[in-house]
Amino acid sequence: MIKDIGEVLDAIAWAHRIVTVNDEQYVFRPLSLQDRNIANHIHLEALKKGREDGLKLRDVLRNEAIRKGIWKIHHDNDLKILKEELEKKRPEREKLEQQSKSKRNAPTALVLLKKRMDFVEKTISDLDQVYISCIELPSLEYYAEQARAHYAIGQATLRFPSMTRKWSDHNALLAENDTDLIHRLVNEYYRLEIADESTIRAAARSPVWRIKWSGSKKNGGVKTLFGRDMYDLTMDQFRLVYWSQIYDSAFESMTPPDEETVEDDKLFDTWMEKQNEKRKQERAQKAINDKMGKNKEGQEVGVMVDGFYSEACNCGVKDMKHRNLHKHANSCPYGVFMYHNDTKKEKEVDGIQAVNPEHIRRILAKEQKILADKKDTVEEQDLRRDDSTRAAFGMPTQLIGRDGPKGRVR
Repeated sequence: MIKDIGEVLDAIAWAHRIVTVNDEQYVFRPLSLQDRNIANHIHLEALKKGREDGLKLRDVLRNEAIRKGIWKIHHDNDLKILKEELEKKRPEREKLEQQSKSKRNAPTALVLLKKRMDFVEKTISDLDQVYISCIELPSLEYYAEQARAHYAIGQATLRFPSMTRKWSDHNALLAENDTDLIHRLVNEYYRLEIADESTIRAAARSPVWRIKWSGSKKNGGVKTLFGRDMYDLTMDQFRLVYWSQIYDSAFESMTPPDEETVEDDKLFDTWMEKQNEKRKQERAQKAINDKMGKNKEGQEVGVMVDGFYSEACNCGVKDMKHRNLHKHANSCPYGVFMYHNDTKKEKEVDGIQAVNPEHIRRILAKEQKILADKKDTVEEQDLRRDDSTRAAFGMPTQLIGRDGPKGRVR
C-alpha cells in the first residue's frame, strides 16, 4: 500500500494501476465515458439474451436452494456476522502474537483464538462455496456482469512497460484462449483501489494537496489537476475532490475545528455531525419563529393534534440493559409525537423536536412516558413537580396549588 502522500497524489492523478497476474505485469487504464456507456449497453444486451436462454435471477436460485435444503434462510446473516467477527479478531491475534514472541510457548489465549478463527474461516469458506456454485455463478446477473467486465478488461488492459493494448479490440478478447488470465484480470480489476478512504482523506487535507487544490480553483478547476472533465473523473479522483470540498467547508466555517480534530477522522466526523445538527436546529428554529410571529417570545405553545407518541428507536438506546441511564440521539424518533396519516405534519413535528436542546428532549421524553402510562388525567403541576424542570421551560417555580393558596405542590 502506498503511504507517501506525494506518491498517493501522483497515483490518483495518473489513474492507472499496475498489477501482476500469472507472473506478468499489466496496466489498467481508466475507462473513458464512451467505454463505460458501451460496457453498460453490453450488460443490458446480456441480460436480454440471458433471459431468452432461460437463466434465472439470484433470488429465484436462492429460493430454489432453500427449498432443496442446500441453503438456509439464516445463512446470509450468518456469513455477515462471521465475517465481522473475523475482522474484529485479527488485531487481537496480531497483538497476542507480538506478545508471545518473547515466550517459548504460545499463551492459551492465542491458541484458543487461532482455533476459533480457523473454524470461522472454514465456515465462511464452506458457505461461500455453496453460495457461489449454486446461486451466484448460474445467475442471470452474474452472466450479464461478466459480459460487461470482459469488455472493460479488453479496453482497460495494457502491456507493461510498453503501455500498448493487450487486445486490439473486443473481438480479439473474445477469441482469447487463456480464459484463466481473463478471469484473474477481472478479479484484479474490481478488487484493487489506489487508496482507501482514510488515505484519501489524509491526502485531501495535506499541505501539498491544499496548495494544488487552491490553485486549481482559479485556473481551470479539476481539469488542471487531472486532465479530465469533472464528469469523467475516476472514483479515486472524485473522492479526493469530495473530501477537499468537505475540508474547505470546515476550514471556512465560523468556528473551524482545531488541528487535532482535523487530523483524526473519527473526531472530525463527530465535529461534522454536531455542525449538521446545529444547522438543522437553526433552520427549524427560524421556521418556528416565522410561524409564531408575535408569540415567539412565549415559553410554550400548545397545539391540538391527532396522533401518537413513537416507540420506535433507531439509535439503539431502547434495547440497552440500562436504557434509563442513556439518552436517545436527537435524530431518534423515540418519544416524538407522530401524526396519523399525515406526512407533512410528521415532518413538521420532527423539525420542532430538532429545535429542542438535548436536556429538553430528555425531559419531554420522560413526560411523554408518564402521559402514555397514565389512563386518567394528569395535572400539569404533577407532571412538572421539581423546580429544575419548570425552570428549564422558563416557567415560575412558585405555584398556586391544591395544598394552599401559594407554594410548591407536594
